[in-house]
Amino acid sequence: MEETGRLFSTVTPNQNDTSLTNQREITQKEKPFDLCFIHRELEFLFYCFKELSAEQKIVYVSSQIVGLLAIPTVIMGTMSCLLVLLLIYRIRHQYFRLSIWGMAICLTDLLRLHINGMLYCFTTFGSPWWGYNLQAPHMKGYTRCKIIHALSSFLNSLRTNLIMFSVFTLHTNRVTKNYLETGWLLFGWVATAILRSLTQSYPSLAIYGIWQVGGVVLCLPDPQWPKVYHTFFAVHQILFCEGILECAATLLMCVPLWRQMKHDEALLYQLHYGCKWTKWIALLLKDFKRNLETSLQELRVVTLQAVLVCTVRVLVWVAFLATTLVGIVRGDATKHPQIIVWMTTNSIESALLVIELFLCTFVFVIWYGSSRTTWEDSKWFRWCGQAPTVCKSRRASRIRSEGVGTKPVSRRLFVQSETEDTYFTVKYLAAHLIRKYRVSFVRIAGQKVPIVKRTSTSRKSVMFQPMYHDDLVGEDRISLTNK
Repeated sequence: MEETGRLFSTVTPNQNDTSLTNQREITQKEKPFDLCFIHRELEFLFYCFKELSAEQKIVYVSSQIVGLLAIPTVIMGTMSCLLVLLLIYRIRHQYFRLSIWGMAICLTDLLRLHINGMLYCFTTFGSPWWGYNLQAPHMKGYTRCKIIHALSSFLNSLRTNLIMFSVFTLHTNRVTKNYLETGWLLFGWVATAILRSLTQSYPSLAIYGIWQVGGVVLCLPDPQWPKVYHTFFAVHQILFCEGILECAATLLMCVPLWRQMKHDEALLYQLHYGCKWTKWIALLLKDFKRNLETSLQELRVVTLQAVLVCTVRVLVWVAFLATTLVGIVRGDATKHPQIIVWMTTNSIESALLVIELFLCTFVFVIWYGSSRTTWEDSKWFRWCGQAPTVCKSRRASRIRSEGVGTKPVSRRLFVQSETEDTYFTVKYLAAHLIRKYRVSFVRIAGQKVPIVKRTSTSRKSVMFQPMYHDDLVGEDRISLTNK
């Protein structure tokens, strides 16, 4: 361990010269809190729990959770991130916007898995349960303690900021609006999220260091700072560094996106099965339906991923705060030494963090479920075996045998009058797909008739009668008028 000016002068017992039996005798004769040992040697605390309350024994249970789930979680999470990156590579041309956000979030998850899951949780709480004394990287020096905690806060904040910005930009990038994000604008949003995360994680870099608490050398906030700053840092850590405030804002923004997703699904089914269009209108709707399907898949992936990640994050911290408050109400924080209280809360936090990382490894299911057509069409996937091909052929035959009207359609789409239906369709076309048509109404014989005008130099306008279901008129009744 590096010698620093702030580090209190301590003497760490040599574990190689003392057997495990002698360690237990020393622990029973003397108070274990007066001994100076580093944070990784949790077996001293395990021997003391039999004399403490039942709540303090949760440290041992938490270390079991971390020890059992840390390595499988890191392996599964790494494989999930690599599969998502491979899928993003396959859909990068069709879903450019989704691929940029997905790649940024996936790389952040990959770094967070190894830094928070292995370098901190497993070396601190998991390895003692397996009987190994692995020295945590953040305990090897004053500077490493600062850097690792600041990096952990940065990755936690960056992950929630990227998800929040990806959901926020969906409100301005819809098919119904004449607006599309360019590549530079997307990279600008990602850079904004990175700068915001750097600003939020700076207090962790300033306050953390190696200190001696209750005879134990720990990587904790500086006790010499004023109490007001410690209170501010605790609130800032929960709200911004851990992303509770961003998760709450993201969940609120997902509510209108969920409604929009259901509306687009009904509209897409209406265009596929609910209406019979003439050849001229069908050609106009072809590109619009393709763009609507792309936008709907992007909306589904971003919304479901944001809801899963933010919900798990909020529930984890609610459970952590609940267990902490129960200990405060029962008086455990005053009955027991400070080191025991700190070890209890920190072990609970680490166990919940590993559970969160484990649940978030299932994000690949959302990506695969929304983009399985592109995924299964790849050569790499077909080389893996013939089973996916058989499943794909069965699904295709089931889709071909599906009749019109088997899926319920919202009645709101049928209540509209014929003129409103025509205007409703052409409005979507003019907004995003064609961008060279505009809709206006003229009164003919006391009735409003929609006219589609081209915005090109020819300025040709097309006036047509309402067309809907069995009352469709033929193409010969569509009158073309030149202006």
